[in-house]
Amino acid sequence: MRRTASARGRRKGLRRRSTVPRRLLRCRRIRAHHTGHNRKPRDRSHWRWRPRPSRQHSQQEHRTMQDTKRPLFARLVLWIPAILAAAAAAEPANGQSASIGADVVSRYVWRGTDFGESMAVQPALTFSMGNLEAGAWGSYSVSKSGADGNESDLWASYTVEAGNGASISLGFTDYYFPAPDAEHGFRNADAHTLELSVGFSGPESLPVTLYGGMLVQGDEDNSVYLEASLPVDAVEGVDLMLVAGMVAGESGFYGTEGAGLVNLGVSAGTEVEITNSFALPVSVSWIVNPDADRAFLVFGVSLVP
Repeated sequence: MRRTASARGRRKGLRRRSTVPRRLLRCRRIRAHHTGHNRKPRDRSHWRWRPRPSRQHSQQEHRTMQDTKRPLFARLVLWIPAILAAAAAAEPANGQSASIGADVVSRYVWRGTDFGESMAVQPALTFSMGNLEAGAWGSYSVSKSGADGNESDLWASYTVEAGNGASISLGFTDYYFPAPDAEHGFRNADAHTLELSVGFSGPESLPVTLYGGMLVQGDEDNSVYLEASLPVDAVEGVDLMLVAGMVAGESGFYGTEGAGLVNLGVSAGTEVEITNSFALPVSVSWIVNPDADRAFLVFGVSLVP
C-alpha cells in the first residue's frame, strides 16, 4: 500500500513462541535476544532454503551464487515501474506534481509489528503523473539500538476509476532494510522484499478501502496480507479510521504459524492550530496484534509543507 507522510494511521496468541517475524530476525542483534523459547521445532524439510555462501567459497563462486538470486529481483525492480510509467505515458504533462513530507512517530508499528522499539522519523517523497504515483518512503529510528528496524522503500501504483467514485489500484513495493552490517547492502537481493498488491477504494456511499498484497521476492512463504479500513464520521474535527488486517497463512515474515489477525486498530487524527495560517496534523493509533498478543499506542506528528 502506498505510504505518505499524512496517512500513517492506516497502517501471537498465547502459545509460547518467538513473536519476532523473520523480517526482524534477519538482524543479528535482534536474533540474539529472541532465542530460548521452548517449543517443538516444525518440520521444515519441505522448505526451499537458499543457503548463503560460506567463507570458504572463492569470490567467483560467491558471485555465481548471488547471481542466481538476483534475476527476479532485478527484473521486478526495473520492469514494473517501467510498465507503470508506460501505462501513464498518455497522461497530460499538466497532471504532474511532486510532494514531500515527514512523520515523527513514538513507535514504528507496521501490520502489527513494532520495528526498532523507539521513536522514528519517517520521510516521504511522492511523484504523481495522472493516474500513476511513485515515490520513496523511509523509517529511521532516533535510537542507535533501533537501527536494525530501519527501512527505505520504493513504491509505485497505478489507479483506474471504477465508476461512482470507486477506484482500483495496482501497486509494487520494494521493502529495503538497511541493517548496519555489510550483508544488507542495497545491491544485495537478500536485503529486499518485493510485494505486488491490489487495492479497492469504495464510493462515498460506502468508503471502505480493501487491500491485498503478496510477497513475491525475499519470502519463501510468499505471504499474503489482507486489510480492510473504514473511516468513521463520528466526532466533528476528528478523523477516525477502523482497520483490520490478517495474514492468510503460515508466514515467517509476519511471524505467524497459520492464518490469523495481526493488525486490529483505531486511529484518530486532527489538526492543532499553531497560527492563523498554520495547523499541525497529529494522530493517535491504538493497534492490537491478536496473533502475537501485543498492543500498542502510537502518537504521530506530520510535517507537510
